[in-house]
Amino acid sequence: MLNVFLSHSTVNIGDDIQTLALIRYLGITGYGLVDRDNLWDMDEEVHLHIAGWFLWGNQFPPKERVFPTYYSLHITPEALPIMTSKESIAHFKKFEPIGCRDWWTYNILKGFGVKVKMNSCITLTLQSRTIKKEGRLEIAHEAHRVDPKMDPHDRLKLAGSLIRKYDEAETVICSRLHAALHAKALGAKVIFNPKDKNDVRFTGYEYLLV
Repeated sequence: MLNVFLSHSTVNIGDDIQTLALIRYLGITGYGLVDRDNLWDMDEEVHLHIAGWFLWGNQFPPKERVFPTYYSLHITPEALPIMTSKESIAHFKKFEPIGCRDWWTYNILKGFGVKVKMNSCITLTLQSRTIKKEGRLEIAHEAHRVDPKMDPHDRLKLAGSLIRKYDEAETVICSRLHAALHAKALGAKVIFNPKDKNDVRFTGYEYLLV
């Protein structure tokens, strides 16, 4: 069965940083990519490895030929009607335990009787490849915006180059959660200035807001 990971057609390269972190964590070299918002578009049985947030589209749960493992899932408030439908909860129970990225998602699924684990963001598994770190890296909030039509493999390459940039910095100043988390994992001092400190994605990461 083919191993596949999530690709994205969003403006946020942070989605792809999470996918790349999961690929590195699992050490899988031969794999395919499937768009997160088109999980019905599969012609064969696949093992789908999932880390990231859901959902822009309405194609959930995936088709029966998709066999997922959820490592680090975030459910957006806007997607609650889709992600907590009768069909979706049955899907989660079939493939439990569900690894959650934050306590918000954990508590939602647990409330529906789904077995869950609080795994945190997969970017926290990134390991530093730099011996000497130096300088301050300040990342503007819009710096991670990309063309949503960019080729998925090119997005992963860009994600890798951004991780290297973070890995070389002694201090990282940023406003996006995924940036703060993988900078922390890579050993940088993080100065985190989010736009909205009450964002539900931050539940479990309050230590970054100090």
